[in-house]
Amino acid sequence: METVGKRIRKHREAKRAGIREMARSIDISPAYLSRVEHDWPGATPSQDVLHRMASYFGISSDELLSLARRVPPDVMDELARSPEWFSVIREAKKAGVKPDTLWTLAKLLEEPSLRYIPGGS
Repeated sequence: METVGKRIRKHREAKRAGIREMARSIDISPAYLSRVEHDWPGATPSQDVLHRMASYFGISSDELLSLARRVPPDVMDELARSPEWFSVIREAKKAGVKPDTLWTLAKLLEEPSLRYIPGGS
């Protein structure tokens, strides 16, 4: 199973950046970055650090947040407001629906021509 540390190291190496260079760019110590990459206990980065890392790599912070098992505040707020999301996710998973399928569906629903307007024609 891939860990957040392994993914961070993979992205850093793909960028051909050294530990010191990356650490300086995102304002953390090289020693801490090394501990993160080696998945030391207690070295899971905060959401803020994960966001800076994602920005440094030019990727969505969701990728690192999910591996670190961190839930972004906007998602946590929505789950608190609408707990039925838990059931939706469980049922979709049980039915074998993949996240990319739900993503495609959400994008399709954004299309004005596909929106259902009750009472509309």
